[in-house]
Amino acid sequence: MEVTKFSIDRFEGDFAVCENLKNDKMQNIHKSHLPKGCKEGDILKYENGTYLIDYAETQNAKKAVSNLANKLFK
Repeated sequence: MEVTKFSIDRFEGDFAVCENLKNDKMQNIHKSHLPKGCKEGDILKYENGTYLIDYAETQNAKKAVSNLANKLFK
């Protein structure tokens, strides 16, 4: 069973513009297909026809961005 992961880049109208983390391509996903409460920066996993928020990966991504910002601005 293959799991595909996406990062929510932004919302435009009824769609979330997401980056497919496997191939770095941008993809529009209708908001009605996404879990309630998801927001920009969240990592989603698509598994068995359902999008779920991957809370652990979201936290890891936020830490990585924070660490990079700290290095750049020191």
